[in-house]
Amino acid sequence: MPNYGLNLFFGSLAAFILTMTAWWVQQIFLARQERKKVRLLLRLENQRNLDALTTFWASVEYYLEPDIAYSPAMLAFEKRRAFVVEPMPEWGHLIWTTNAAKVANALRDETEISACYELHANLDKMKLPRFGALGRFW
Repeated sequence: MPNYGLNLFFGSLAAFILTMTAWWVQQIFLARQERKKVRLLLRLENQRNLDALTTFWASVEYYLEPDIAYSPAMLAFEKRRAFVVEPMPEWGHLIWTTNAAKVANALRDETEISACYELHANLDKMKLPRFGALGRFW
């Protein structure tokens, strides 16, 4: 005589295990997708910052006379002068500041987190007023 209660129990247990396994796989998939999206947003934000920095350094050409052959030392001086005179671009920190927990999960290890932190901290340092020792622009 078949035991329907036992079959029902094992059938329900198998369904529960399959459901939980499917849920677990789905959660892993969603977490990976979210990490990819956050990394993409960070990459886009970093690319925007890099483009702004490239544009800033290109503004050095404004100070150069077109008919003069500059030595490497003079070009370096002109870059330093542009760094002091030209306003710095606005740096993007939106993803880094508003999604800190997601960013921490999206980055692979402590080295990536430290590098990303240093990048954004250094961008902010560049944005500070650039005054000389006497409290005026150089």
